[in-house]
Amino acid sequence: MLTIILITLIVILSAFLIYMPLNTTLIASMQTLGGITNIIATPDYCFKGVYCIKDLLAERSGYAQNVTGGLGGDVYFVNTTEDDPINPKPGSLRYALIQTQPLWIFFLVNGTIYLKDRISLTSYKTIDGRGAQITITGTASLSGRGQAFRIYDAENIIIVNIRFDSVDAVNIDAIEIRRSTNIWIHHCDFTNWSDGAVDLAEASTTRLNNITISWSKFWNHNKVHLIGNSATRTTDRNFRVTLHHNYYFMTRSRHPRLRFGIVDAFNNLYYWVGEYGVGITMQGLVYAEANIFVASPKHNTFVLAECTLSNEPPGYFLNVSNRIIYNPNITKNIVIKSCLTNITYKRPYNVNVEPPTDDLMYKIMRYAGTDFPATPKLTILHLQTKEDYIWDKYLPTSTTNLTVNFGISLPPYKSPNDEITYVEWYMGDGTKYAGTLADFLSYDTSDLRKIHTYAQPGVYIVTAILRTIDGRAIIISSTIYANTTITQIVINTPGVYTIQPSTVTTTITMVSITPVTTTVTTPYYYYYYYTTTSPTTVVRTTTYLYTTAIPTTIITTYRTTYTTTLTTPTIIITTSTIPQYITTSIERITDWTYTTIITLITVAIAVIITLTLKRK
Repeated sequence: MLTIILITLIVILSAFLIYMPLNTTLIASMQTLGGITNIIATPDYCFKGVYCIKDLLAERSGYAQNVTGGLGGDVYFVNTTEDDPINPKPGSLRYALIQTQPLWIFFLVNGTIYLKDRISLTSYKTIDGRGAQITITGTASLSGRGQAFRIYDAENIIIVNIRFDSVDAVNIDAIEIRRSTNIWIHHCDFTNWSDGAVDLAEASTTRLNNITISWSKFWNHNKVHLIGNSATRTTDRNFRVTLHHNYYFMTRSRHPRLRFGIVDAFNNLYYWVGEYGVGITMQGLVYAEANIFVASPKHNTFVLAECTLSNEPPGYFLNVSNRIIYNPNITKNIVIKSCLTNITYKRPYNVNVEPPTDDLMYKIMRYAGTDFPATPKLTILHLQTKEDYIWDKYLPTSTTNLTVNFGISLPPYKSPNDEITYVEWYMGDGTKYAGTLADFLSYDTSDLRKIHTYAQPGVYIVTAILRTIDGRAIIISSTIYANTTITQIVINTPGVYTIQPSTVTTTITMVSITPVTTTVTTPYYYYYYYTTTSPTTVVRTTTYLYTTAIPTTIITTYRTTYTTTLTTPTIIITTSTIPQYITTSIERITDWTYTTIITLITVAIAVIITLTLKRK
């Protein structure tokens, strides 16, 4: 009998020793290949050993404090930035979001996902961008689709650490939510969408719609939050929305624009917003507590709350311990327009509301939004701009006329030392404009703009130098094709590309943000590169083909980096600075398998000991 038990024990131990390396190999393979795994999204699971599910869930608060996302479902790894609406591939973000099962989604790649159609999210999903740098951008293919992410009749969705940056089509929201509950948007960035950033268009008719937007950043954007898009749909009273620790930086309006529902807004930072802070009609209620409003230097009257919009009956605005920061030499009036106040409100949840001090402001500046950097960009007013749809297109780009409305997409300040005090524009035709920030600050949109007219069609290098309050200079530069068709060769992926031997003619050493110059002597066409420490290494800043009079002098600045090696006078081999696959730590699929094996071993040992003692 003892022999049989010993043999059994040896078999169990052998199976365990075989299972462990096989299991870890399978896990490593899944984390490289991407797609649905059989790793269970338990609170103790930690992506890369650092980004734990339980840590994120501990940050839930507000009306959506009970959201669970894809908890308890499978972990899913995104390993591609490609988007195919017709035939979504496993490993893509779209494939994950259309599945019916709960999924907790992590990213093995960094980069921009160019959506070719909107994605309709299904319930019980977590899009967890922690540990990655993911940007969602809408292409012209979104035209007529209304939004990039559509959340309709869904529940339990978490979106964290994702940047939503720009769209090339009119009337497109970054995210639209309808008839959905337990939705949490956390530490995300939103900039330059042609309609809403996060719009809550319609509430459910039979249940409360609990939504929290927290610790997110919004900039260079016209209309931020519309909550309730109809003056006749009274069921929008079911909206219950929490806004806290968000950073609204030089945005124009709708922080939020509310009809019917209830919004609890506390500890948000509104920095130089344009038309108004919050707008409320149709008996909606905004309970605003301990927020910080920094008035624009262009405003002699700052509208804290506006309740006369669209000729609709007013809403309720409860102004509790909010702080207004303004220049007494400029801002003369703080206005709350026709809002009702004869109502009481009590939060149905517990929160720690912080006093609206400088410390709170600095904390929001530093920590709101995604955890990866955003850079200033030169823009022009988008050619499809019309009526309510005002947004920009990034340079390099082309225009159909000689008068160009330039802008600067300026990311939110991370600290007071980032404040811009002086701006210089170099328009590429010998024209220079210079002045204080207020000289170029738009009254309505609270962004930096300059309209310039060129004398003749052509390709111009436009440069802006932004000087900060602590003496630093931020230099951005790009190309405008004024009344000229753009010709471009885009190198987006690693590979081998052939160029003319005379393309790289000088060696330039990049020093911080100091501008550098080079003279291009090749006639007609050229690329422009930065070189680093030796003539055999060049760094690409842009891959657009320029047509210009020769010789010419280019002044530009560092933007994005692809390291390329010049192996012959005519061949450039490009390698990406960001690996396509990120090595991740080995994770166990679940704990129950190991627990079972260890239990069997323990029982077997106990039996052996018992039998041995009986024989004695």
